[in-house]
Amino acid sequence: MRHLKLQQPERPRIRVRDLAREVGMRDVELLSWLRTNGEWTKSVLSFLEDPVAAKVRRHFRQDQDVERAPVDDSARPNSPRSPGLTPPRVRPARENNPFLGQLGASGPTRQVPRPAEPSRPLEAWSVQDPVSDYSAAGSPPASETMAPFEWAVRGVEEHKQAWLAHGLGPNDARLAAACQNAGLAPTDLALSVSGWTVLDRITHGEPPREVARLLARQREQQRDSG
Repeated sequence: MRHLKLQQPERPRIRVRDLAREVGMRDVELLSWLRTNGEWTKSVLSFLEDPVAAKVRRHFRQDQDVERAPVDDSARPNSPRSPGLTPPRVRPARENNPFLGQLGASGPTRQVPRPAEPSRPLEAWSVQDPVSDYSAAGSPPASETMAPFEWAVRGVEEHKQAWLAHGLGPNDARLAAACQNAGLAPTDLALSVSGWTVLDRITHGEPPREVARLLARQREQQRDSG
């Protein structure tokens, strides 16, 4: 007796695209959901086996049923409402409200006390000249107080009297140090360079090093001509 092998009926299959339309979502979203949940699918045109399709229908239709189910207000817990939906709370007026005096008949007015008059006259608070304060107190400004120490700091205190005798002032320690570094001596301040003395040139902003260069050239020319 010959036995015939019966073929099992082919299980119905559905494309990812058609199933997405059935459950009401985009095909690419369903494809991403399938891959996330362990169902590797190549594209939205791929076929899904019946168990996988049933899994999708069961998951998304259950979510839709939960969204469509009516909610009983009595079963809701007593949660506070949104602050934007409740009327604002009426608060009593503050006693220190600056607009309380403008209410008129709506509320009692309160007189704001005026500030007390200053004990000193107004002229006493005027800004005074700091120079006059120094002269009145008998104290020199800070720059004059530090001038003697600046000569020592800049290394020209040894020849300070010579620099002062040839025209520099007590506050010219920086200028004396620059002249000394340029090779100028205190006696060079009185020399004339192209109609100007060395002292005039350095006190009018000309660099001592440049003045020393001009003086050296002038001396060289005088030596050659003599």
